[in-house]
Amino acid sequence: MAKQKMQTFILISGMAIGLTVSFWMFYWLIQEFSFENVHDNADRIYRVELEMNDSDGIHYGSATPTPLAPLLEREFPEVVESVRLHPFADITLHHGEQSFSENQIMAVDPSIFSIFSLKALHGNLEHSLDVDNSIAINRSFAEKYFGEDVNPVGERLDIEEERSLVITAVFEDLPVNTHLNFEALIPLELADQMGREIAQEQWHRFDEIHTYILLNENADWGELEKKIAPIHDQYVQESSDQLYLQPLKNIHFASNVLHDFANHTDKRTMYSLALISLLVFAMACINFVTLTSAMTLKRRGAIDLRKVYGAGRRHIIKQILTEAFLYTGIAAGIAIICIELTRPVFLQLTSQAVFNVDQFPTDAMILVISLATLMGIVVGIFPAIRFSGMRVGETFRSKSRITQSNKIFHPLILVQFILTIALITGSLVIQDQISFMQQKSPGFDRDQLVSIPMTMPLGSGIRSERFDAFSDELRRYPGVQNVTMTVASPENIETSAGDASWEGQQDGQSVQIHWNSIWFDYFETLGVDIVEGRGFSSDYPGDVNNGDGGNFILNQTAVERMGLKDPIGKMFSLYGKVGRIVGVVEDFHYRPLNVPIEPMAFDMLPWYNAVLLVRLSPDNVSESLHSIESTWAKFNPGIPFEYEFVSSAYRQLYEAEQNTKTLVGLFTVLAIILASLGLLGIVAFIADRRTKEIGIRKVLGATVSGIVGLLTKDFVKWIVIANVIAWPIAWLATNQWLQNYAYHIELTVLPFILAGMSALVIALLTVSWQAIRAARANPVDSLRSE
Repeated sequence: MAKQKMQTFILISGMAIGLTVSFWMFYWLIQEFSFENVHDNADRIYRVELEMNDSDGIHYGSATPTPLAPLLEREFPEVVESVRLHPFADITLHHGEQSFSENQIMAVDPSIFSIFSLKALHGNLEHSLDVDNSIAINRSFAEKYFGEDVNPVGERLDIEEERSLVITAVFEDLPVNTHLNFEALIPLELADQMGREIAQEQWHRFDEIHTYILLNENADWGELEKKIAPIHDQYVQESSDQLYLQPLKNIHFASNVLHDFANHTDKRTMYSLALISLLVFAMACINFVTLTSAMTLKRRGAIDLRKVYGAGRRHIIKQILTEAFLYTGIAAGIAIICIELTRPVFLQLTSQAVFNVDQFPTDAMILVISLATLMGIVVGIFPAIRFSGMRVGETFRSKSRITQSNKIFHPLILVQFILTIALITGSLVIQDQISFMQQKSPGFDRDQLVSIPMTMPLGSGIRSERFDAFSDELRRYPGVQNVTMTVASPENIETSAGDASWEGQQDGQSVQIHWNSIWFDYFETLGVDIVEGRGFSSDYPGDVNNGDGGNFILNQTAVERMGLKDPIGKMFSLYGKVGRIVGVVEDFHYRPLNVPIEPMAFDMLPWYNAVLLVRLSPDNVSESLHSIESTWAKFNPGIPFEYEFVSSAYRQLYEAEQNTKTLVGLFTVLAIILASLGLLGIVAFIADRRTKEIGIRKVLGATVSGIVGLLTKDFVKWIVIANVIAWPIAWLATNQWLQNYAYHIELTVLPFILAGMSALVIALLTVSWQAIRAARANPVDSLRSE
């Protein structure tokens, strides 16, 4: 080891990189596939979801009608229990002088405690939601309001002057490996009383109700799915939608489901990153094989001497494997240090947290030692078997044969650079696509547009008839250009889609149309044009839906799908709401760019609006925000003022893609380092093997450039071949990845050429550096050493 310092350093550092990368890959996969294991009945719990069919294809949604859960429990003996969950976000709670805006509250049926595994800390969870004004909270929620080591059962949290909630139980925080992310639970009936209007008996409305069922142990969920599939069609006229069952453990990976409150991981992205990390690990293994083979060849005389003195093949194998385990042991120790140093970066890039922080060091050590042992066996066995099988004296008698055996390095180098070129290409394409998404206009002006959640109860503050007075006062400020309100911030409107009916609809024609409640000046605030008809106006009182119907504005995609040539004035119905189409608005992206623009109908239901939108002028933004906050406090006393720029929220939509770009870029850099280190080690070995030849050539008049060319020409040839093989592989992989986005860049030859040229330059720099050292050596010393 001491005599071959460069090769030893390259070998150990490459193994440490491979072990670090492979550890994080395995750790990530273990965490991802452990989702929902916290629940004792995870294998028997299913979420009922809706498959929606229309002329544009099939869509999936997790929101279901409110009456569905009790019907399933009543009509199907396979269903032991059911529970309905309704996200109850953006509400302000008060305790004494403290006020917090809460967005992790869930309105549920009491049966939630029988289906999911929640650990009680204080109070009786089973009966904690029996009373309408009760609330069960988790540990973190309790500590936020009451401090640590306090039992808050019996305390009250105020919602408004005349309503408060009584804390009836405290449960342990749920771990990060479950899609249930609530911090507090209230009865479903309370949400209904507080203006959410959860339609207990209406099948044509969804109201963000998520239905879960617990099956008995002997139930065949596939057969049950067939039975329940047509239920929605039976209760909702002219609907072709069907119900299906989503196993609890699959929810985390179901990234194509609309209206879901869960955080998802895209399986394709996860497997792609896992594959890339495996390739990096494979490159580390290739380095190990090539360098140990080279180092063993340099010690061929010592191996032959051991054989002469009676060492058998088994002893030689044992010696080489022992050395391999020594190298992997040292690399494992370095890898453990690297893992601890890189933990914050990895967890941030994968948007994850360590499940058990106290157990993490032990888990890391066990996994790394296991990987190192496997690595030592797998990659150490090849040189051990190969060189232990050579006959005594063979290496001395036939040096030309050994020189020919060096050609085994060329295919290994080829594989390394194929992977490196493919990774560089993928990294460039991903970077271009992310830049395209971030720079592409969503169809509305997202700059200087502020989104403010209205967390006050319905009927109080500005969620009442006082909104007009509030907006008029804001408009008096020179820095405020426009004000409106809506259901959700415009960069990610994820409302449900339903079967629409309209005047002139053809028999059998079905179009799923999303819905969005807005207010006057909505499109003016966004900077979106009305292309036909008119916008909503206070001059037309019938535009507002006060429970007896209101008018609609459709986007261009909706009109196109419906096949309407002259939509203005036509009757239109969606979710039981009936009115006339008064305008058509130009399309804009209200979802991320991996989703195409879908049909959208806008109406005005003021009690649904929970987000304030304010358009600011670019001058004195901070002063304008301060003025808005002052007016907010005047109209909404005790309600926190929290805002977010839509441009910032828009960037966050692509945080996962940005993290993917960073991870792929990181893996690419590691691949380049490993390929360069491996190439450097092989060139050093070959130069050392040809020391005498180089010395003779120099004595005969060979120049430094000529010798450098002699040592580099073979490697250049293999890099060119690697490009030819890597480009089709990279094209197939990147083209497939781009299909995940409805709007994406077109592949050009530029990233492939850049990747190929980069690999060639890296290889030339690496080879030339070592070749120049060998070429500039004193030939007298070279010949004397021989």
